[in-house]
Amino acid sequence: MSYVTYVKDERLCPVFEYNMFARKIQEWPALIAIALILFGGYLALFGRQFFPVICFVFGTAISTVALLLVSYVTFLAPASDEPKKKVLSWTIVIVASLIGILIGLISTKL
Repeated sequence: MSYVTYVKDERLCPVFEYNMFARKIQEWPALIAIALILFGGYLALFGRQFFPVICFVFGTAISTVALLLVSYVTFLAPASDEPKKKVLSWTIVIVASLIGILIGLISTKL
């Protein structure tokens, strides 16, 4: 059985919401709990080998978000010209992502 909810927005376009996973969690909480306990047990036994990956992911994510916030507030907010703003925003995203990946790699080496 498939559940789909149709909601009309103020802009008169249909909005779709699919919450089947949330309903399955409510219907079968024991199954989800068993799956999470098994996954947690696996991570408890073999989680040490995932530590460098986790350091890379969190180092990259935190530094990229921080660089994006600082650069958007500093450079993009004062830009008033729309074409320049689009080019500048993509340049900021690319540069922040590359610097974030570099910081993530450095955090795995520490």
